[in-house]
Amino acid sequence: METPLEVSWDRLVCHPAEPGGDTVVCCKTATGHPVALVLDDDLREALGLLLVDPDPDPDDAEPFDTEGD
Repeated sequence: METPLEVSWDRLVCHPAEPGGDTVVCCKTATGHPVALVLDDDLREALGLLLVDPDPDPDDAEPFDTEGD
């Protein structure tokens, strides 16, 4: 198993220029290299909901799609 790359939020977010566009969350590594976390509408909503309610009701949880579209 590979060790995940640890990044921290750089307190910057670039919102989509047009509806349906991606949101870019600016992050950086421990050595200062920039990292962009790119979120589409669905991922942005899913992350936001988890940040607001980190312990949702497991009966309401939807499985995470690791396959992509």
